[in-house]
Amino acid sequence: MKKTIILGAGATYGSSTTRVDLPPPLLKDLPAIISDKFLSLNSSVDGPFFAKGFNQLLDLTNTRSDIEQYLTILHILGLISKSINQKLVFMTDDEIEALLSSQYIESVFKDDQLAGKARRILAFFHDNKNVALLNYPFNFQNLFQNSLREYMYHAHL
Repeated sequence: MKKTIILGAGATYGSSTTRVDLPPPLLKDLPAIISDKFLSLNSSVDGPFFAKGFNQLLDLTNTRSDIEQYLTILHILGLISKSINQKLVFMTDDEIEALLSSQYIESVFKDDQLAGKARRILAFFHDNKNVALLNYPFNFQNLFQNSLREYMYHAHL
């Protein structure tokens, strides 16, 4: 199984920053970072939908205390989506329904617990278009990376 790995949190967490109120974040800090007021995403129209969907998905998959697992599942769902149609941001409703009615998810994840979480994410994407779009795997990755860069920039002002 492929995994998403975020390197550097342990090495940078103890390093000094210009702003002591913004220490280098650990992975467990992600939900708080995403909601920081100074991030431009949060003052945009899309910010509340992104945060709402992200928090709902963490709760739905019970991964709030293990965000690495959530990011790994999301990354694999993105790879599955790209293997179905590289031109789309994510799968269509029909493609999601076909996946949910097959055993393909179980063949990819091999672990029933992870497969169940992947199925819940897919069902959420299918049923909650207004908040799901920003949380599709590659959209989430881009928004997360931009927000993390912005956070780190502000931490060293």
